[in-house]
Amino acid sequence: MPRILSTALGLIALALIEGASSTEPLPTVASTLTLLTFVPFSAFSLTWLAARRSRASSVGAEERSRRIVVVATVIVFVTASWQGRWWDLCLTWCPPEIPVIHRVLCAIPLVVSLAMTRPWLRDLAPFSWRPVAILGVPYLVATGLIDLSWYTPDLEEAVALDPFLALTALFLMLASMLIAAPRLLGWLWKFRSLEQGPLRDQLEVLASTAAVRVADIRIWLTDMPNACVVGLLPSHRFVYLTQGLIDRLDNSELLAVHAHELGHVRRGHLWVLLTWLTSWLLLLLALDPWLGDATGLLRIATYAAMGLIGTLGFAALSRQFEHEADLCAAMWTAPELIVDTLRKVSDPTAAASNNLWKRHPGSNQRIALLTRDDLEGASEEYLARSRRLRSVVFMLAIVMGGSFALSTASLSRRQLDRQIGRADFLVSSADRRIFRRGEIGPSEDTMLRRAVKLYEHAQVELIPVIEERSTRQAILGQLVVLYEALGDEPQAQATRALMHDDSEFAEDGER
Repeated sequence: MPRILSTALGLIALALIEGASSTEPLPTVASTLTLLTFVPFSAFSLTWLAARRSRASSVGAEERSRRIVVVATVIVFVTASWQGRWWDLCLTWCPPEIPVIHRVLCAIPLVVSLAMTRPWLRDLAPFSWRPVAILGVPYLVATGLIDLSWYTPDLEEAVALDPFLALTALFLMLASMLIAAPRLLGWLWKFRSLEQGPLRDQLEVLASTAAVRVADIRIWLTDMPNACVVGLLPSHRFVYLTQGLIDRLDNSELLAVHAHELGHVRRGHLWVLLTWLTSWLLLLLALDPWLGDATGLLRIATYAAMGLIGTLGFAALSRQFEHEADLCAAMWTAPELIVDTLRKVSDPTAAASNNLWKRHPGSNQRIALLTRDDLEGASEEYLARSRRLRSVVFMLAIVMGGSFALSTASLSRRQLDRQIGRADFLVSSADRRIFRRGEIGPSEDTMLRRAVKLYEHAQVELIPVIEERSTRQAILGQLVVLYEALGDEPQAQATRALMHDDSEFAEDGER
């Protein structure tokens, strides 16, 4: 768990400091490196303190201590990188033509620091890169595709400014990752196919009974007792049973576990969860253009609230689906068999948990459902609730999709705002490219000149709109900067004079 946690937090940290990137003059390298030395130092110190406090504690307490240390280390890294402009330095050091390399360089201090949170805690397994790669490899592939926009500035502009095109590109990328995920996990996890024999025959007969197609049944070579099913498409769908589960359960109990995983597929749980996540993504895309400044409080609060609601809803759906998969397994095998299996693989000392963040209900709750006297009535009750939840989720997706369409249509009617937004994007994109290249190249020159034309047209359109005088002044100021960058000093002087006259006109009107 801590390894996955550290990877997830590390990727979030990279996204945060990338969002805080700037094209302003850089600080000295020495000051940045001095700030970054606090990251491994803090990781070392916090780990030492956690080890001293947990010497007499259980392994579980040590794991909790390490999670706290990991979170604190990531926070220190984000703060030091933001203050020292570490991301921006990495951008200037790495050739812009090579994707991803600046992200890897930026992450090195964090990786070193997180590695220092491992020593001095007892009973921790040797480090493995495989769990880290589960999140890291898809991240590097996705960001590598984004970095390739260096070669296609026109395509980058089209995707960034056309909401429907941006949504299509995003969904295509996510769909590709989802389709490739089962194969990727097969590369990351050590596994072997379940050999031919009585157990495999029973599992395949059960899959046929449940009308669920799977490409293979695999043994995941880990001592952790667990199981999962991965893959949306039948040709890329695999059921994984861990070696720890094989060693602990007999064939009939393994059949019960297999039935539970097939229940998830038969009831379409993954599709419902993806629809839930897609709904919130659509709402986010619909609201984003109206949230103002990228670092404004309204935007941050909206993103945080949506993330919180989306996560809690996802967890609630997951808990419901675990019960539903248990009921499916009970229907295909026997309730007593599911109960015995749960008791065998669960911690008997664990207390019942009502944690809203957990995606799995407690074993006691699952057993309580399966041992009800009116199990058939309970099954009907849960299936009816599941149908209502599905209806709500799919209706939510339709509403969110409609919100996105209405938001996009409303923005498309505001032609002047679209012109200014396109010009702003061209300038910011050109600034980033110039910052990395170190000079104005042909593509950057073209982008700046296109922005100039858009700004010139916009400021003319704003002349009769008295309420937008401040916007026109800002556009004229931007034009002065662009004319100077392009070496057109006469036009810059004329625009300064226009700004002065416009300002005096506004003051006379106020008097």
